[in-house]
Amino acid sequence: MSNLNQFFTGIKSIQEGQILISSGSGSNTATISSVTTSKSVCTFNGSRGNSTAGYVATVQLTNATTVTAMRTGSPAADTTVGYTVTEYY
Repeated sequence: MSNLNQFFTGIKSIQEGQILISSGSGSNTATISSVTTSKSVCTFNGSRGNSTAGYVATVQLTNATTVTAMRTGSPAADTTVGYTVTEYY
């Protein structure tokens, strides 16, 4: 049934994950299975941590196999950032 669903939606793959940005750091990366960047979208799925107030987190598909999570500043607390990469046909 999933192949039929993919036919109708045009979705080739969906990859989800979380990236931990350690205290004192402004970014970190995650490795994903290779996607065609021109046919893919990376979405932000929220962030959580002990001290995320005032720090804006974002995600970016850096290249075919890397998602980068970034936050403003370098607070003295860990932040976990969620992402989804959707690749289309």
